[in-house]
Amino acid sequence: MGLSTKMNTRLVVDSCIRDRDMSKLLTLPDVLDEFSETNIVKCVECFLKATDKEMEKAVKQPKLTLYKSFPWNQSVIDEKELPFGIYKCYSLNKMLQQKFSPQFLQEEVRVMAFDYVLELTRYLHFLLCCPHTTEKQPHHIMPSFEQIIDWLNALIDSHYRQLLIAEDSISILNSLKESVSLMSELQVESKEMQGKLQELFKQFEVHQKNAKSKHYCIEVISF
Repeated sequence: MGLSTKMNTRLVVDSCIRDRDMSKLLTLPDVLDEFSETNIVKCVECFLKATDKEMEKAVKQPKLTLYKSFPWNQSVIDEKELPFGIYKCYSLNKMLQQKFSPQFLQEEVRVMAFDYVLELTRYLHFLLCCPHTTEKQPHHIMPSFEQIIDWLNALIDSHYRQLLIAEDSISILNSLKESVSLMSELQVESKEMQGKLQELFKQFEVHQKNAKSKHYCIEVISF
């Protein structure tokens, strides 16, 4: 795809986001020749910002039909147990399962607002624990296990410093660390994630110790 074509697709995506045309955004990956990492991240952040009403209007499917199409319908009894409404989950999954280069993805998620980084990390953790992640064949409405891990790696690598100092990130990362530790024995891909989380927590402990030391002051008085 040429540079001018890439620019045109970005303009289309930007126009849809500006007009809050979520319905068209959902169709773009299917009609454009190539959907770049830039466009994927823009759409993901747009859907995270959107209300459940906006996403319901965009998806245009009965809730019960949509809910039953997910592999988690046997393990998640109530929609309230989902991180987001079912329509937002569906829309996010559509973008998360698009093809991408992990290197380019990491560059693009760097510009995401940190609040949405935390929300997306929490949602990816939810997906990571879904039954489908252990299956070899990807589900048609869910990102694959490898894609989930690549997204998490990109978020951690590109927002490492913020994750290190933000108190809001600790509970999310703790839960993620526990899940990844359990999976690392079975999934080779999760071992890299486990290493990143362990290093992050080591740095966090150092940061906490340094912060505590600043509360003390030794004053030398000479006579």
